[in-house]
Amino acid sequence: MPNYTYRKSDGSHITLFMSIKQMCRKERKDGTIMYGGETLVRDYTAGQVGMASGCSGWPMESDSAGVHPDQVPEAMEHDRKLGVLCNYSNDGNPIFTSKGQKDRFLKAHGLHDRN
Repeated sequence: MPNYTYRKSDGSHITLFMSIKQMCRKERKDGTIMYGGETLVRDYTAGQVGMASGCSGWPMESDSAGVHPDQVPEAMEHDRKLGVLCNYSNDGNPIFTSKGQKDRFLKAHGLHDRN
């Protein structure tokens, strides 16, 4: 079962184990979740600690496809309407977890990768 790392208001982290379906139901569009009466913020970087390292480059953030941080909820809703699911960093950059996800996102938004 996947685990998701969230940052508490005091700066500490908590890792929650839940299915993707459960996470999609509980997590708000802005990457926050209510847990134990407290609002927690998803921390993608902390969630990667202990993961296998290598040269795969995933997850990957895209500066050029990013939006203003205030526009993240609107961008996530637009992504859903286009049929692509993507989370965003606190800076407003989309976070791609695989080449396939990145390719679908770019195609849906009319963008291309010059890599």
